[in-house]
Amino acid sequence: MIDIAERFDFDTIPFACEWLELPTKKDWQLKILVLTSVLAENNLAYRGTLANMREWLGIKQSTTANKGIQEAIQKLEEKGYIFLKQEGRTYHISITNKGLRNKEIIKIRKQWVTTFKNYKENITDISIDWLQLLRVFVYLYNRKDSNILTTSKIAEDLNISIETARKAIKIIEQCNLNGIIFRKQTIKQEVRNEQGEIFTYRNKGTDFAIIVLFAD
Repeated sequence: MIDIAERFDFDTIPFACEWLELPTKKDWQLKILVLTSVLAENNLAYRGTLANMREWLGIKQSTTANKGIQEAIQKLEEKGYIFLKQEGRTYHISITNKGLRNKEIIKIRKQWVTTFKNYKENITDISIDWLQLLRVFVYLYNRKDSNILTTSKIAEDLNISIETARKAIKIIEQCNLNGIIFRKQTIKQEVRNEQGEIFTYRNKGTDFAIIVLFAD
C-alpha cells in the first residue's frame, strides 16, 4: 500500500481506489482528481484557472461547465480529498488522503491516462466518456482475486450501465497501453442433457488478465 503523500515518479500518479465510488454523473469530481494528479508539479500541487481545467478536460466554455467544476472542487474539499487555496481566478489544489476511509492507493501511468483521453484518434466506431475507460481499467487493474467477472458485475460495482462497461472493455482491448498486456478469455460451462451428454455450452463469464511488463 502506498501513502498518497509519498513522492511518485514522474511517469506515474497515485490513484485512490476509493475514488471509484465517486458519483458517475458527469464525473466532475473524479475528473478534477485525475487532472490534479496528472498535472501536479511539486508535492502533488496543481495551479490553474477554470479555463485551464476546461482545456485539459476538453470541455467548451459554458456556465454549466464552470459551475460543475466549481461544485466538484467544493465537494472534494469537504470530503477531505483535496486541499484548496484560491487566489482570484487561480486555484491551488493538492491531493490528500485526509478524508479517505480506504487508504489503498495504486500507481497509474500518466501515459495510460493520456491514451484513454485520446482514444478517439485511433478508435472511431465506439464512443463513451474517456473517464469511464479509466474507471473500468483501474477496477480491473486493481483486482486481486482471479474470480470470473461479468459485465453486469463490473457495471454494478462501478454504478455504470452494462453497455458502458462492455464498450469500455472493447476500447481498452484496442488501446496501446505501454508497459502492460491486457487479455480476456470467455469462460464457458458445459450444459448436459438428461443422458449426461454435452449438447451445448453457455458463457459463465470472463477472465481478465492485466500483465505488467515493468517493475514498480
